[in-house]
Amino acid sequence: MDYEELLNCVERHITCNEKSCLRKKGRKFLCRYKAPWKLCNKSKLYVDENGENKYEPRRNDDRLNTHNRETLMMWRPNIDWKHVLSKCVVINYIAKYAAKAEKGSETFHDMLIRVSNIENPNEPTTHAYRRLLCETIVDRDIGAQETCHMLLELPLCESSHQFVVLNVGMKVYKQVQANTYNAENNNSLINAYTKRAIDM
Repeated sequence: MDYEELLNCVERHITCNEKSCLRKKGRKFLCRYKAPWKLCNKSKLYVDENGENKYEPRRNDDRLNTHNRETLMMWRPNIDWKHVLSKCVVINYIAKYAAKAEKGSETFHDMLIRVSNIENPNEPTTHAYRRLLCETIVDRDIGAQETCHMLLELPLCESSHQFVVLNVGMKVYKQVQANTYNAENNNSLINAYTKRAIDM
């Protein structure tokens, strides 16, 4: 059956290694996905030791990722699927990926040395150069989302608030509109900042 073959191909977390998921905690290496997972006869909703709502699906395979059958069969890659049970989880998820730095690309020289060490010494050098060219296309210093925004000339961030960048280190005065601040601020941003209300 197509669904079963797809599960075995992309959704089973069979091996753990240091390059992908093993992280050192104390003296032990543990899987950051906490695999293998406990078997569970019934689906359950509970509150964990940190006071957060958790959902545990029914599980008869300790290495199978939680997933959505319809999405998996339509899209066909490894897609983990978890229920969202609180607003904080969504905020933490967005903040994690928004703040995640892209890995810096290697120099061509370092990349060529690494690729040539992997290649079989009996194979022609064209194989190493071909692999080098393929890797230079894949590696990037700018994220895919940021690149799309730049190509489409979209703003990288949007806000409903209006901000003014104020350099208080130099006496660079920028005039303020008459109705923005009251008259005793002398109509300059620096004076307005130094005489701001206590609650600001």
